[in-house]
Amino acid sequence: MKIIFTQSAVFPAIYGTSIDFNNENIIKINNDTYIINISDELFDKISTLIASSTPTHFHKIDEEIDFSKCNSIDNIAKMGKNILLEKVFSHPLYNKPCVVLEKDKILHDVFNIKGFNTTMGVQRQQDIIKLIPSLENCIFARFGLMHKDTYFNSPRFLDCYFKVKNSKKDIYIIGQISGCDGYLRAMASGIIAAHRIMCGQSLPQVPKNTMIGGLTNYISNGNNDYFQPMSASFSLIDDFKNCKEQEKTSKKELEKYMNYVKKNLRIKTFK
Repeated sequence: MKIIFTQSAVFPAIYGTSIDFNNENIIKINNDTYIINISDELFDKISTLIASSTPTHFHKIDEEIDFSKCNSIDNIAKMGKNILLEKVFSHPLYNKPCVVLEKDKILHDVFNIKGFNTTMGVQRQQDIIKLIPSLENCIFARFGLMHKDTYFNSPRFLDCYFKVKNSKKDIYIIGQISGCDGYLRAMASGIIAAHRIMCGQSLPQVPKNTMIGGLTNYISNGNNDYFQPMSASFSLIDDFKNCKEQEKTSKKELEKYMNYVKKNLRIKTFK
């Protein structure tokens, strides 16, 4: 079983519904890729803001790690505007400064801002990205960051109860190392595993149209070639746009799941 230990870089991601696709500066390359034209003046302004930014690390342990090999946008900007233009603000089909949006391969209606992996703080990221035409009112599904990351390639090894697949013994991998990013999500993974241990094999899957169900589905059935840790996000829920109808269905299905847990809960004593 492989544990991934890496200097992780994550692109900022924004909800497609918050992008102004009618803006004259946005150009569709295909269903998954768009480029946004930016003027030379705006490119100069953005590159100056990026180059002058101060690295912000979310965890103290990350301060000791050399992220230079990850080519963060702020490190590239310090090499010079021409290098930044070549490596980040360009596209093979376009000969002017541009920003590239790529549809996420897993999350629903979410676009990654290609090349914007960064150690910049959240506020500086917002200030810069909202200068880009068509992204002035964008809503972030995830901010860009770089950090030490240790986690299992869970879709390959874990089922929807965080149990190791095809294992003769009841082995569970829970917490942030399973790919549930954030303390509440990590605790939820332990609760689901506990339900499975105490209720047995007949425990139904947590409804996928709930936040926890969407996350467990992502952990167990995501694309293991592109797997990254994930926090709570509406993009994990199928048809999340239909909020009112989803809310009714989610409550009913979650209530059904919890009633099953209460009815079939068996306390086990471990020796």
